[in-house]
Amino acid sequence: MAKPSDELIRLARASAEARRKALSGTYTKETWEAWRKAAEEFMAAVTAEASGQDRHELEMAAKEAAQQQPEADPGEEP
Repeated sequence: MAKPSDELIRLARASAEARRKALSGTYTKETWEAWRKAAEEFMAAVTAEASGQDRHELEMAAKEAAQQQPEADPGEEP
């Protein structure tokens, strides 16, 4: 099983949030561009991190972890 980095999980979460915002309201170029950019950053990070492992498996593991793991408050210690 692939083990995504914390940064990859953060990027997956950001992409999912941008998608949610883009699809939740009236179409605006800005929200769709934000989603496109967030998704592009996530995919580039998956490709970079996947050396030596299955890229698709890593992508799915990051997306799953992003859904399960709540984002910590900046002032909160892990």
